[in-house]
Amino acid sequence: MRKYWWLFVCLVVLFCVACNDEKSGEKGSEYRVVYSGEIKTLNYLKTSETNEFAVAANMVDGLIEYDKYGVVQPGLAKEWSANEDATVWTFKLRDDAKWVTHEGKEYADVVAQDFVDGLQYVLDAKNESSTAWIATVVKNGEAFYNGEMTDFKQVGIKALDEHTVEYTLEASTPYFSFYVKLRLFLPSEW
Repeated sequence: MRKYWWLFVCLVVLFCVACNDEKSGEKGSEYRVVYSGEIKTLNYLKTSETNEFAVAANMVDGLIEYDKYGVVQPGLAKEWSANEDATVWTFKLRDDAKWVTHEGKEYADVVAQDFVDGLQYVLDAKNESSTAWIATVVKNGEAFYNGEMTDFKQVGIKALDEHTVEYTLEASTPYFSFYVKLRLFLPSEW
């Protein structure tokens, strides 16, 4: 029992040190986190690792977000809607969404085509995305992934304009708003 007490004390001290953001008398605004394992890639469109999903959650916003109660909130999309049978979903992006560097410098607008490019990357079998199977909910997603179709324009995603992305699905999916929170539906700048 005594060795566990020391382990507890060591963890508390480690936590206190990690949470202290004062350096040389200056207040900092650093974000620090400890992950439970090694981060193997920062490519959020390829991975299915929990730690890498956590990193992506701190780097890239999705179309929608959840508040602390699990209620869907706007993210990069300021509004969204589905047709009557929930086979076509339309997301209207915020006009002020930007890509930024790790230093916080803006360098490009986030546009609807970024979501098209992201899904094309995921569904390209040579990229070996471990979550591509989820994207087969999108019309012709599985056929494109399997090489039965080579024209990505036939896959059920398109940029209607600079700030509107539309997904056409294989079947009625009234819960698709929960899907777009998954990393494989994030935008790509690649």
